[in-house]
Amino acid sequence: MFEKDLITALKRCVFSLILKGKAKRIEQKEVQVLVYDEEVRTLKRLDNSYGIQTKPSLSDKLSVIAFFKKGIASQGVSLAIQEEKVPDLGLTEGEVAVYNRAGVKVILKANGKLEVSNKTASLAEILDSFISQVMQIQTTGSPVNHALSPTSIQALLQIQIKLKSLLT
Repeated sequence: MFEKDLITALKRCVFSLILKGKAKRIEQKEVQVLVYDEEVRTLKRLDNSYGIQTKPSLSDKLSVIAFFKKGIASQGVSLAIQEEKVPDLGLTEGEVAVYNRAGVKVILKANGKLEVSNKTASLAEILDSFISQVMQIQTTGSPVNHALSPTSIQALLQIQIKLKSLLT
């Protein structure tokens, strides 16, 4: 009986320091969290890093991880806001992704390249196709069938090579 009481007391201590709750309202500097399925607390957000801001949709199923200094309810801060179901973006070791629910994603690849895409296309594919089309440009009118000069084609090929070294 003593062990069970001790475990219960320890759980209360831990849960008074760190807890997971449901996001009810999210702003840039604070978040309202439903804790213990009964109480709503307003917490300062610490999960927005320098240069990155998020404002998730409350339609998402979001959990908030919070820390309470000395277990005091008024001294709580939000450490992380996360979706219950995180999409698998197929990242490999050393990669970082920024994405949203609309399917737009930016991946900093481990090989130093950048992948920018949405559900239908990637920026690399679009730019490659565009440059290929420009190199095949022909005009109409008199005289017919003007084409790009070899110098212009070479310049476009160099741009295409640079883009391929940056984008994937």
